[in-house]
Amino acid sequence: MDESIDSAAREAILKAAEGLRGLEHVPAAHADLFERVALAQWEVLRRLTGALYPPIAPGTAAEMLRHGFYLIDFARLKLDAAALDRLCAELCAVLARFGEITPAQAERLQRAVSGGKLSLTELGGAVFRGEQELIAQLARRVRLPQRLLVWLATLTLRPFLAAAARSLEAHLQKLAGREGGSWPHAYCPVCGHDPYMAITLRPEGRRQVECSLCATRWEVRRGRCVFCGNEDKDSYRFFYYDLESPYRVDVCDKCHRYIKGADERKMASDKQVVLQAEDVATLYLDVLARRKRYQPPWTALPGVKARSSKTTEEEVMRA
Repeated sequence: MDESIDSAAREAILKAAEGLRGLEHVPAAHADLFERVALAQWEVLRRLTGALYPPIAPGTAAEMLRHGFYLIDFARLKLDAAALDRLCAELCAVLARFGEITPAQAERLQRAVSGGKLSLTELGGAVFRGEQELIAQLARRVRLPQRLLVWLATLTLRPFLAAAARSLEAHLQKLAGREGGSWPHAYCPVCGHDPYMAITLRPEGRRQVECSLCATRWEVRRGRCVFCGNEDKDSYRFFYYDLESPYRVDVCDKCHRYIKGADERKMASDKQVVLQAEDVATLYLDVLARRKRYQPPWTALPGVKARSSKTTEEEVMRA
């Protein structure tokens, strides 16, 4: 990774955490937790070297995207199992320290990993592919809640998937020729996971969403539901908590889902937006949306996938 980019990313995390600490409605512990998790992920991403994902021929990638298939096949990822284990152990310690999981749960998970009872690569693959039956089996094996395993797997995989996604970014330029220059599907074009938050970019107001797993951003059409494509102004709406706020929630009365958004144009011109921090800063909007009976961006357990990439890529390459 370029050292200047490396340093800027760390500085952005620290500034975002400091910004959270300056908000009256955000508990200090939430800001500290964000900082510790984000820095742990950044440290792993910084140290990753070499290609985590084999190259995809431009023509193959273009065909996959044209047919609506995301690019990554988990089986082809070159993951370092030891690095996965180390990051998971660190994240467990952080989450236990802040009371997000119990010390007993953290210890049980660590014993399962170190004793070979749980493979984080296997768990990661199950979460990536949305194999809920396998996730349930692994949860029973280690006597931990499914949601806890999925959450930890997602946090642990994020820097590895982000590194793999960066190597595939050039293929996303092909999307510029699509309708409105956007990706019309409800899942990430790189890894197939749900977006978790939107951002409106300065100065022209282009709208993007960020993937909850690999941190890829892609363009979406304004005035259109990210999830079901609804464009009816009476049933696809948004609301603010404060008209002057840079944050809003888009809600859809057809699919009953919502997504939060941050508007750079209403923020300081020198602010580097870290959406993971903005997600923490806007937890009150989640409360408001759910009170109105809208569902969050993810459905049930995260990791439910629209399509399988493995078979699709093989089919595209044979065609």
